[in-house]
Amino acid sequence: MTRLLASLLLVAAVGAAVIVGRGDSEAQAEWVLLTVERGATSPVRTRVVAQSAVGEPLVELSEGLVEARGPSPAPDGRRVVFAGRQADEDPWSLWEVDVTGDGLHEIATDREAREPAYADHGRVVYSGRVDDGWALFVRGPSGTDRLTYRPGDQRWPAVLATGRIVFADRGPEDDAPRRYLWMQQDGTGAELLIAGTPGTHLVGPVREVAPNTVRFLERAEDGTVAARVVDIARLDAGQRMEPPAAPQVGLLAGADRVVDAVTVSARPVPPAPISVVDPAKAKGVLFGIDAGLSDRTPNPSAGPAVALRVVSTDGQLGTLPLAADGSYFVEVPADRPLRLETLDASGQIVRGPSDWLWVRPNESRGCVGCHEPRTLAPPNRVPLALEEGPVQLPGGSR
Repeated sequence: MTRLLASLLLVAAVGAAVIVGRGDSEAQAEWVLLTVERGATSPVRTRVVAQSAVGEPLVELSEGLVEARGPSPAPDGRRVVFAGRQADEDPWSLWEVDVTGDGLHEIATDREAREPAYADHGRVVYSGRVDDGWALFVRGPSGTDRLTYRPGDQRWPAVLATGRIVFADRGPEDDAPRRYLWMQQDGTGAELLIAGTPGTHLVGPVREVAPNTVRFLERAEDGTVAARVVDIARLDAGQRMEPPAAPQVGLLAGADRVVDAVTVSARPVPPAPISVVDPAKAKGVLFGIDAGLSDRTPNPSAGPAVALRVVSTDGQLGTLPLAADGSYFVEVPADRPLRLETLDASGQIVRGPSDWLWVRPNESRGCVGCHEPRTLAPPNRVPLALEEGPVQLPGGSR
């Protein structure tokens, strides 16, 4: 294996092609998958090719498609999935092929699809177009399931070796920052992973370079781009490094340009925990240990928080009293955007609204507080709200 192929991990189109380092886990890579801009076409289009060694002929993986990008290798190191379309008027869909170029076929989806990645046992997670932006879906033998329910865009899913899915999230506001969240493969337990460095914008997908270690790109206000490597077990600030320029790769035509590169090597199938999601159920539950634990400044004109209000994109779902210790336990509609607000005795908002969240059918989701510091340990007590059953909201049904 050439040193070049072993070193390729990530190329991102950010004004110019950028290569971002390598990880030891890529040292035994046998192939590299390239997204290449066809410089001779107008408008410029991309294709997906594979190469087993520099100097050997490129293998066209997207033969017959007018455009293709975003290849992702399967754990077996043989299959590849990417987004493509057969004609300009066609929506983007998912395509699977052997790394040698054999057996190209479409993976049926019910919507425009981009940025696929293999999950456990042949399932594919991808970004799909929805009415208010983009959401994440998973496609498998039993069909398709939507995983995320936040307004805005959820894009660029990546499945870690632990089985968790990391993805980019951006709210619907024009100035909303991009962040990286993560969740289980059934869409449960979604939470913030990386918020980014102040004064920079997160760019493109996360790539795992070693166990519990990810690499991503940050673009500063002046347009310069740097890579950051973060140990997600420690959630430290990470190490920044300057990405070197993209090298010449293989037998590219003079006007063609590599805009993305992913090395391919066999790896263990990501595990998926036993799912609590029950599609037959219409609701899930939320509970909190103390709604007063928060890193957000309370409304100075409001009194102490005594109630919790649950709202969705189409209005209020209901209000419930907080227990004496600040805890709450409430049943909420599943697969629906939700926000929480704490209220004082007069109905003024004390803190909120919270960030958008959701629960899957039959999911029980708990918090220490409301936007509490992430390093905060929960109080060592049984929340009073859990001594009773969950509160039923009057507006909790669709």
